[in-house]
Amino acid sequence: MEDFKKYISDVQTVTISVAKMGNQKITKSVFSQIPVGGRIRYPFKFDGIQILGYVNEKGLWVLYTVDNRLYKCSITHLAKVMNEPIEHHRLSTIEDYVSIENSELYSDPIFSELPENIQNAYRKATDRIRLFLKTMQNYQIYL
Repeated sequence: MEDFKKYISDVQTVTISVAKMGNQKITKSVFSQIPVGGRIRYPFKFDGIQILGYVNEKGLWVLYTVDNRLYKCSITHLAKVMNEPIEHHRLSTIEDYVSIENSELYSDPIFSELPENIQNAYRKATDRIRLFLKTMQNYQIYL
């Protein structure tokens, strides 16, 4: 039998990030009242905003400020897209991240049926999205 005690630490320091407005902790009730903004999307142009972290509350949400105003933006769709193998991505998803001229000429092909230049552009986009999501893993905020 395996001894699981070897995997359990006796002493460990964990830092938990908690969002506050003034001196008041942001609760789930307050979180639900934060206005939804649309600034967290590919290609991730973050000029003028300050990202505070992400919250896992009925989906994944990034908290950020613009001009000292607090907003939240869902990134659940990004996580879902990145959890699906790229070979299964369809044009309808791909063109959310890559500009495709005359996309109406295609029915709704899967990734591998698209021209190589579109595949390469989409790989570059998904690499950037993965980097963003991986970076955000270090900034979870607990409500």
